[in-house]
Amino acid sequence: MSVRDDTDGSLLLAVTTAARAVVFLSVPWSCPARAACVTFESAAGLLAAECPALGIECLMLDEEADWCQAWLAGLGLPPLGNGHPLGAGSLIWLERGRAVSHELGGYTLQARGVVARSRWLWAS
Repeated sequence: MSVRDDTDGSLLLAVTTAARAVVFLSVPWSCPARAACVTFESAAGLLAAECPALGIECLMLDEEADWCQAWLAGLGLPPLGNGHPLGAGSLIWLERGRAVSHELGGYTLQARGVVARSRWLWAS
């Protein structure tokens, strides 16, 4: 499974309609976010290899973009979506556009942690 990267808002429909999605919030200027991005890409590969039946979409959104901030504000996950990017490599797990879990400092999770949370949320 590859990570789909959205820099212009063109994948928001995919984010909001996916049965299951993990979204990574990216900014180019943050060291924690860049480190977390490598972890997220590894987690996406593990999810594809170990949990393909879960059908999880992995997407990366530009946290600095106005369209992303507006979308985040609608999720009701303060401090996300307050108009200012955190730059922490935050992660959001979604079911059909509804947030079911999040991690504000995604850099604290290892790839196995992302997989474990995904399994906990969606394994039957």
